[in-house]
Amino acid sequence: MHKAVLELLIRSIPLILSILSTEASLLWKVSNAIEDVKNKLIIMQSVLIDADKKGAGSEGEKAWLATVTDIAYDVEDVIDKFIYQISRERIGGRSARFLCHTIYFPKNLWERHKTASKLQIIKNKIQAIPDIKQGYVIDHIEGSSSNYNHRRNSRHAESHLFLKEDELVGIKEKRQLLMGPLMDGEPERTVISVVGMGGSGKTTLVANIYNNNDVKRHFDCYAWITVSQVYDTEHLLRSMIREFDTSCKNSNQVYPEDLSSIEYRALSESLNWNLSNNPRLQGVNSILSLSFKDLSHHLKHCFLYCSFFPEDYMIRRKRLMKLWFAEGFIEQVKGSTPEDVAERYLEELVFRNMLQVVRRNEFGRPKAFKMHDVMRDLALLISKSENFGVVHNGGEEMAECKARRISIHTNKELGSFSGVSKLRSFLVFNKLKTLPSGIKMLRVLDLAGAEIDELPNKVVNLFNLRYLNLKGTSVKELPKSISRLLNLQSLDISDTRIKALPREIGKLKNLQYLIMHSHNRNSNDFRIVNGVQVPSKICRLTNLQSVSVIEARDDLIRQIRSMTQLTSLGISNVKAADEMDLCDSIQGMTRLRRLLIMVTNEEETLRMDALSSPPRNLLSLVLVGKLEKVPQWFSSLQNLTFLYLHWSRLKEDVLPQIAALPNLVRLSINNAYSGKQMVFHTGFPKLTSLTIRNFPELNEIIIRRESVMPKVQSLYIAYCMELETVPKGIEYLKNLQELILESVSMQLKNCIYLGEGSVDFAKVQHIPKIHVK
Repeated sequence: MHKAVLELLIRSIPLILSILSTEASLLWKVSNAIEDVKNKLIIMQSVLIDADKKGAGSEGEKAWLATVTDIAYDVEDVIDKFIYQISRERIGGRSARFLCHTIYFPKNLWERHKTASKLQIIKNKIQAIPDIKQGYVIDHIEGSSSNYNHRRNSRHAESHLFLKEDELVGIKEKRQLLMGPLMDGEPERTVISVVGMGGSGKTTLVANIYNNNDVKRHFDCYAWITVSQVYDTEHLLRSMIREFDTSCKNSNQVYPEDLSSIEYRALSESLNWNLSNNPRLQGVNSILSLSFKDLSHHLKHCFLYCSFFPEDYMIRRKRLMKLWFAEGFIEQVKGSTPEDVAERYLEELVFRNMLQVVRRNEFGRPKAFKMHDVMRDLALLISKSENFGVVHNGGEEMAECKARRISIHTNKELGSFSGVSKLRSFLVFNKLKTLPSGIKMLRVLDLAGAEIDELPNKVVNLFNLRYLNLKGTSVKELPKSISRLLNLQSLDISDTRIKALPREIGKLKNLQYLIMHSHNRNSNDFRIVNGVQVPSKICRLTNLQSVSVIEARDDLIRQIRSMTQLTSLGISNVKAADEMDLCDSIQGMTRLRRLLIMVTNEEETLRMDALSSPPRNLLSLVLVGKLEKVPQWFSSLQNLTFLYLHWSRLKEDVLPQIAALPNLVRLSINNAYSGKQMVFHTGFPKLTSLTIRNFPELNEIIIRRESVMPKVQSLYIAYCMELETVPKGIEYLKNLQELILESVSMQLKNCIYLGEGSVDFAKVQHIPKIHVK
């Protein structure tokens, strides 16, 4: 933990020195002082490596580590404040620079002198700290690091064994042979051994059986654990218990017999206090702490940051990753993007049960997480003790804030409290209306859902700001002075009242994520999202990777063809006359993975036939608007996993054109076809989710054979009032887990309501969940 603080700081020093080197008049004393401090910090970091492996045991070690952290934070404060002073001149332009070099020169000279003096004091503090290797004994825990790496590598290798059904060859007979003893006869304690040479597919076979839903239905709970050549018995037992707890059909809360539910709830709600103060729970605290200590120093920061979200809060993957990026928690790995590294961090935290997956996308990748209450309480305790961050829930006054991060969960007025100048993250999860004064060095400002209708003036002076989230606020516009936020990486203004961006947005050279669409909650309307007007200067943002949704005006569609670095793009207000420019721009965006195109209104035609070769890595495609025919290039979307056709009103059936797409997992069609019959003849090999919505003339859905859509798990049919029976052939969908019918005819509802008295009852009785709305 402490080592990570130093590493983040040391990693930023070369950037700081490069900034200083461009400011010749500001270089006096300061850069040398920073370089000296950097060297001292590197020495301290090397000592901390040993401490990080062992963990602070004695009170002396803990005090030493706390001192190191305080000094590192002091260095960060001094350097950030100095850069802030420089930035005020750089942002102001030529006239401001002239004033700084002439009229304000004595003041600037004094600022440099103060910075150099503060750094000298810090150097003296570092030299006064006794070397931990001499003052205390650090014994390496032999094998602990290697055992951890072995377990982690084993699990990562193991994850590749859970292959999909169509990726396995030649196991059908062996699988049936093993499934028999598991599913037949009376339940009893049994050991079944699978023996064979290394690499012969033993684990792949067993993993396939373990993941089989028919097998799982025969057991109340189940667990998968791996026993390697080097193993720890306690670790194996704990892993088994966690797996059983997760899979158990009849468990989440089981109260001890001698505790009433009220007493248990009281204990649960006071667990944070009890873990620190109840002697009987010290053992629990120690066991939980081992999970944290076993993390790499990068993961420790990422894990602690998750505790700033409210209890039982659904933490979205993309939001969490952007926060980690802004804080600098993601290590640089050669050959990997920051997104790839962050994904691996999330996988590791999920594997260790320190985060729980609550939603997955079409790839099976986690989309949202929750943090178990006990793990969150542990993280909050560590965060507070390390001054990493605190949660303010109204339970105590914040007279002084020593932490670097604060998360506000109370609706009470904050009042005044000192120490805010040290804050690097300020997150709000309530209806906050005002920000405290003095927050100059923030990297993260998350005001999602706050009751504000304009951006506070102080925000545009936050030179260090990397992340700004205004989602769901009532903010109506962004000021021109937004251009001062030169370090901004992520800006989220979705679901606000902002209709247009100022042209000064083109000065934010470091901007990577621009999220600014507003959702229409009524999915039966033509307009599912509203875009935002942007200036043509947005094309200058060469670091921009994701932008949604921009409103096409003037010559914008032609100009965005230079933005070939985009991986995600949404465009609204498109016209039929834009076809050539639109297709030319999209064709050049070879890195594009997600694309949304929406026309101006429901009478406008969406023309995209000129797109000869769409981006080969396209994963998600949303088309909103009338199509005269199915685009020929649909069949080339070999990597597409999600297709949404909205208000297409095609006269030809789209299904034959997309049935052969090999990776399509989710298909949603809304008023996309004007025919009376929809027939699934063949194909859709990987489809798991199908939505059929708003087809006013549709009176029959037919699934021809068992080989069609063999993996579909969810079928949603809504606003199809002419449909009087369940889809013919629905009994072929053996893996269907959920059928949802909404706003359908009474005849169709009766097919479900009448139970065994219905002619369709036998067709749907294999479906575990049926909802009729």
